Amino acid sequence: MPSKTVLVVDASILIDLYKADVLDKIKRLPYQMEMADFVWHEVIYPDPAELETLGLSPTVFSEEEIDEIAMLQATCKGLSAADCSNIILAKKLSRKKRVVFLGVHDSALFREAKRQGVACKDGLDLLDELVVAKAIDLGLAHECLPHLGRGRPEVVMSRTTELIEKWHKNR
Repeated sequence: MPSKTVLVVDASILIDLYKADVLDKIKRLPYQMEMADFVWHEVIYPDPAELETLGLSPTVFSEEEIDEIAMLQATCKGLSAADCSNIILAKKLSRKKRVVFLGVHDSALFREAKRQGVACKDGLDLLDELVVAKAIDLGLAHECLPHLGRGRPEVVMSRTTELIEKWHKNR
């Protein structure tokens, strides 16, 4: 039986999903969530007990992987060690022949992950998946849009408009 698709979660998207009150719904999607220990220690809320109920626990890196994180951070001045750990974790899991997405809201991390060949999903992508999977209703989805749209306002407005039209068309 094939394993679930992996969603490596960054602190920013995790917190935004939590604030939008849909983090617990994510487990209804076909993802195995993973989190780097660098990120785990960044997260103030939800607390670790809540994260564990979602099946999350910190992934600890080997010395060699920590060296990779440090080298990546040295070449990507705008990224934190936690950001770089997300990319290294996603690449590590991808080498195991798994489909991996990095759940991210941070623009610099998003750009570098893409440059490194890591597929990404943002909050609006995940919100759309929740609606399609009927894990949340349209009312909650509409309430979540302001919390999960990131980036330039004109881009976010265009994407949210497209999502709303799609959701109502497919009702």
